[in-house]
Amino acid sequence: MAIMIDKLIIRLFIFPLLFVLLSNFQNWATVPSVAELAPEPIPVTDSPVNHPPHIIELQASPEIIAPMENCQISCIAADDDGDKVSYEWIANKGNITGSGHKILWTAPTVEGIYPVVVRVTDTGEGSTEGSVNITVKNNDVPTIDALWADVEWVAPFESCNIVCRANDLDGDALDYEWTPLSGTVSGTGPIVVWTAPEQPGSQSIMVRVSDSYGGSIASLLTINVAVDKPPVIEKFIVTADKPKFLRKYPDEYKILRSATCTIECVATGSYDSLFYSWSAEKGEISGEGPLVTWSPPQVKGYVNISVTVMDTAGNKIEEVLVFKVEKCSCVFDSG
Repeated sequence: MAIMIDKLIIRLFIFPLLFVLLSNFQNWATVPSVAELAPEPIPVTDSPVNHPPHIIELQASPEIIAPMENCQISCIAADDDGDKVSYEWIANKGNITGSGHKILWTAPTVEGIYPVVVRVTDTGEGSTEGSVNITVKNNDVPTIDALWADVEWVAPFESCNIVCRANDLDGDALDYEWTPLSGTVSGTGPIVVWTAPEQPGSQSIMVRVSDSYGGSIASLLTINVAVDKPPVIEKFIVTADKPKFLRKYPDEYKILRSATCTIECVATGSYDSLFYSWSAEKGEISGEGPLVTWSPPQVKGYVNISVTVMDTAGNKIEEVLVFKVEKCSCVFDSG
């Protein structure tokens, strides 16, 4: 009986224990491979790529200057990485004043086309370059020798030719820019066609003549628009109370500020009656009709006096007299 109990104990306890021990021994006896013993790989990240800055805008103002004159050069740059940028300016000729994104360049004494280079560098040592060319030239401004229309007056909606005769001492090509203050202009160059507006009266057209180096001059032409032939101003008669202090020149009068003068407008028209309207920028006008008296202002300078002559049909013409007022009588001592 005791032997049977011992066998039962061996089967129930000893055999399972041996099985567990043998199973664990197999696990302990298993040798891990080299791959299993190797440590986990550490991920490698690339170092950040530096992008060089780029130039958004590089300009000189003005681009055409005379020898020894200055121009301002500015550069606008950006960096995609947000890095701070610095500017280095290089010029083989001329002088650079200042630093940063804006400098002043002084032209040399010799005419020519000169490049100015800028190098933009970021904190990551990325860089880019740009250049701007500046023309150095002694330039003569064009002159307008004559400006006229091929008719004395024009009816509403009718057209006429306008001619501008200009000259350039340097022989530069000239550009004509026409600006009608009323009506319309067609064509380009020194001769254009102007079409009058519906409204009668004195109408103005401006022309600006420019050369290729920035020189320009402007002039204004006044054309009379009328339904019928407008009055004609034949002449002006200007008389001073102190004749010594009044001088007449082709384009203007010169008068002393303490002198007064009478201005008579001699006009003719197709109708019996003519009406006169006078105005002065400065000073005082007294009287009416074709004859008025003007007292100059007490300050030196130019004054425009205009008169409009209108007939009973509403046709009118306007002209302007230019006076230069002088403060000192010594101006009239010679010539």
